[in-house]
Amino acid sequence: MLIGQRQRGLFALHSLCQSVCLLLAFLLWLLLFKALFFKNITVSFRGFEIYALVLAITPFILARFNYLSEIPELLGSSLDRMRLASRQSIIISQILLIFMSVIYDDDSTRYIVFSYLAVIFPVMIAVNLLLPRFLRPLIFGKNSREICILLSCDLKSHAICSNDDSMEENEQKIKLVLDWLKKQEHYGLYLTGIMGKDNFLAKKIGVPFLGYPSDLADVIQTTKATSLIITGMPERRILSYAISVCENMAVRLSILQDLELHFGRPVIFQNIDGINFMRFRPEPLQNPFRSFTKRLLDIIISLAVVLVILPPITLLVWLVQLMQSPGPLFYRQERTGRGNTTFMINKFRSMHLGNHDPSKQATVNDPRIYPFGTFLRRTSLDELPQFLNALVGEMSVVGPRPHMPQHNELWKQAMGSYNIRSLVRPGITGLAQTRGYRGEVKTEEDVARRVECDIEYIEKWSLLLDISLITKTFLQIFRPRG
Repeated sequence: MLIGQRQRGLFALHSLCQSVCLLLAFLLWLLLFKALFFKNITVSFRGFEIYALVLAITPFILARFNYLSEIPELLGSSLDRMRLASRQSIIISQILLIFMSVIYDDDSTRYIVFSYLAVIFPVMIAVNLLLPRFLRPLIFGKNSREICILLSCDLKSHAICSNDDSMEENEQKIKLVLDWLKKQEHYGLYLTGIMGKDNFLAKKIGVPFLGYPSDLADVIQTTKATSLIITGMPERRILSYAISVCENMAVRLSILQDLELHFGRPVIFQNIDGINFMRFRPEPLQNPFRSFTKRLLDIIISLAVVLVILPPITLLVWLVQLMQSPGPLFYRQERTGRGNTTFMINKFRSMHLGNHDPSKQATVNDPRIYPFGTFLRRTSLDELPQFLNALVGEMSVVGPRPHMPQHNELWKQAMGSYNIRSLVRPGITGLAQTRGYRGEVKTEEDVARRVECDIEYIEKWSLLLDISLITKTFLQIFRPRG
């Protein structure tokens, strides 16, 4: 689409300007050092080429991998742009430090490059704050101005609406598009009015009414419009006419895809071997390589914990249990795993013997828990034996927490998407736990929040996410969350 191309172009030009400014600042920094500290010494610029190359290409690499997340920040508030500049400066500085550590340079070269790190942040701040305001009117000024028309003819106009809900839905959709168009004025796209089967919506939302679908050619000629956006899938006759008019008059045609509003969830389009599919949920772990890397991480971490950490902790727990609550060291309980299959989970026993209702959740100040068991549960050390489950493949280090079968049956009635959790191996820790959703489940809202976190994890999985959650869980052992 026009806007997408303009966004990418603006972002690419901004990255180019970042590179030029970083290189110019680097050159000035070298000249400044020469003038201040090496007046009587001939200083060659040889040896700095590799650092200049890093400064030139790093902004483009960052733009390539972070385009979707950085565009909103670049066009956002001053605080957003400063935050973006901080993140970019840190990454560029880290890359320069890596090159400094592997390249043999003399002390003067290292000192100059290292001192330049302090210059990167103010340069990036200045570029991010000033350039967008300068580039946008320069690139998308009068000569690149686009006039847009909205065509609302998706069979939900006031004239043929059979109920108020349909009218309200269409009005909501139009307002959504208007808000979006307001933001696109940054790229030179301006709305001139709306067309439809009647003028009810135009009056309702305060936009000029230009005419009926049959007037499209005349309206385009009168308004000099260059873009047409249809806010829904129209009748075949109207669509064919709109396509024909737009092609004959060199007008860009776009149709709003509102399937997410229709289905109430994100929609993914995929072309697989020439067949187009529509899906509702991404699953990164269906990629065999990603699944392999996750399993490899599970084995490495589980093996390290089982061999190094588990033996001394096991001895400590056994000794304390002898004093406070004699009985079996471990507690094994049936839980539900991937594909709703069951397995026996391993835990350090944290309750006294004689618990006649194992399905009853632990509560605050639960009398069934012996004193040291409270500490084990608070720090999650009672979960440590589950690394044995992870080592054999029944669990993963990170994933949705496994629940008892009877709880699964109860909670999936509270939230229809509950069983999505069973698409992956259950985890020792997870996104929900690091966000503080752990312990007793008291309400349906507690279930919903945890399930939402679990589904978010399944849809956004990455190796870095797993490593981040493992690190957060480790830190929470020393600073437990409520």
